[in-house]
Amino acid sequence: MKKSLLLIPALLMALTFTRPAKATTAGGTLVVSATVINICIISSAVVAFGNYNGSNTSTASFTVVCNPGSSPSSVTLGTSGTPFAMAFLTNAMPYNVTQGATAISPGDSLTPSAGTLNYPISLAVSSGLSLPIGVYTQTVPVTVTF
Repeated sequence: MKKSLLLIPALLMALTFTRPAKATTAGGTLVVSATVINICIISSAVVAFGNYNGSNTSTASFTVVCNPGSSPSSVTLGTSGTPFAMAFLTNAMPYNVTQGATAISPGDSLTPSAGTLNYPISLAVSSGLSLPIGVYTQTVPVTVTF
């Protein structure tokens, strides 16, 4: 028992005077990259004429945002050969599109406001229509070429 009691102080001293472990390190790399692509995005617009009264008009505006180095060469509204006409079942409610004083036909290019990439348009539903009750809609493509 005496020998084991002598070992305890020796162990305590060994633990007290031990050196701390050294930290080790390892090296590596972090690769960071990004790709800038040639892209433009068009903001969408929603036109709601409300209840048809024979003289419905509205306005809309599209904004084109491009990455630096990209710029639109043209923005077109609609598709050539497809009229501007909202539909309900087999019935059509035609409307006209203008930009300033210029009439826009489907597939025509729009002109941006001076110094911006904002493309404002005005719309007017044809008057004197006798149509059945319903909700008339049309989805019109807007295409940006850049």
